[in-house]
Amino acid sequence: MPTEKTQFLIKLSIQNLIPLKMKFITCCTIIFIHCGVFSQNSTCFYEESNNIVAIEAEDIDTGGQWSVENAVTGFSGSGYLEWGNGSYFNTPGNGKFSVKIKINNTGVYKFQWRSKVGAGTSSTDENDSWLRFPDADDFFAQKGSSIIYPKGSGKTPNPEGAGADGWFKVYSSGTTNWTWSTLTNDNNGYEIFVQFDDPGIYTMEISARSEFHLLDRIVLSKSVVSNPTGSSIEEATCSNNTLSVTDNINAKKFKVFPNPATASNKISITGIQPDSYKVTIMDIVGKQVSRKVNLTFENDIEELEIGYLKSGLYFLTLSSINNLYSAKLVVE
Repeated sequence: MPTEKTQFLIKLSIQNLIPLKMKFITCCTIIFIHCGVFSQNSTCFYEESNNIVAIEAEDIDTGGQWSVENAVTGFSGSGYLEWGNGSYFNTPGNGKFSVKIKINNTGVYKFQWRSKVGAGTSSTDENDSWLRFPDADDFFAQKGSSIIYPKGSGKTPNPEGAGADGWFKVYSSGTTNWTWSTLTNDNNGYEIFVQFDDPGIYTMEISARSEFHLLDRIVLSKSVVSNPTGSSIEEATCSNNTLSVTDNINAKKFKVFPNPATASNKISITGIQPDSYKVTIMDIVGKQVSRKVNLTFENDIEELEIGYLKSGLYFLTLSSINNLYSAKLVVE
């Protein structure tokens, strides 16, 4: 699995994921270009049901960047994830992995994970990792009526302590044991929330901060759910089925052109299913630079304005409740 010093990127990858029939395909070509961080992206998704989604961390595909362990007792499931490749206190994005989550019931979800200090006796060391939801409608932390936003998100106020590019530093407090304590903002912890305005597939990103931080279980839940961290909550499974020949043919019709494009151009999109889409564009570090909702695509070729983009590499995503398309876009 390529690591953060890897010198290549996938220039163009195309995904067509149709949850009702579980369709997926990836097509890519390679160019050589410097990339500071390479992340693992799972091709399946975890589906929310009845306003909650619970994920066993050890079942997530991290591409081997995090290890699955079971030496420390008290975990749920079959084990836990452990980061053991150095600390990144001020540079989120190292050891990053992405998890796709399908949201059916819109609204505000509270984020919690069950974690543990993996080394030493201090409850304030080896107790945190980085967290980001780059394509959610809102990602914030709250304590009482006070709300804060990740540094680099373009929103204020921001938490005390480290942060950048839309990442929250998420830590546990008060114990070295397994705990559901899930906080951000140094010395005055705020709980973490994610807002999803439209049904569809969203991305959760986790990256390494403290060496030997252990992750056991992850839960997103709305306030109507009673005891969301209870052991009776069933774990979601990562759904991913194979394509039929017809599905492959349809997926290959999806194209974005011109690519490379120039900032003065519009880009054209063809080969997608008619639907109402949320369209997001993120830069190379995963920061959202554009987001449009309820765009109706019904013609053979649709156009998007990109005159506001600077030269660089971007990630274009079109998502609806039934469809997901993405491509890497080069702007010259």
